[in-house]
Amino acid sequence: MDGGLYRDVVEFAARTPEWLRGLAEAGTDGVLVLFAVLSLWVWWRARRESAGAMALALLGPVGTVAAYLVSEVVKLTLREDRPCRALRGVTTIVPCPP
Repeated sequence: MDGGLYRDVVEFAARTPEWLRGLAEAGTDGVLVLFAVLSLWVWWRARRESAGAMALALLGPVGTVAAYLVSEVVKLTLREDRPCRALRGVTTIVPCPP
């Protein structure tokens, strides 16, 4: 892979206004908080229902945590360089994570 799509996305993001980048960054965390609040609300309503409803209410958060853990194990196992480290000459808008 030549990294062309990655470069295109990073260059597009760099051309966006600063306020939009800040909104997108806040939105990333905001969506996670919203998901947690909605999961809690669904659980709160399901606790008065049947065991099946409770199981369905817990399926989303448990599945999300399981997917995150699998992702972390795969990252530790494969140890691939991030595109921001592997591709030379790409200017990122945030520091490249370790």
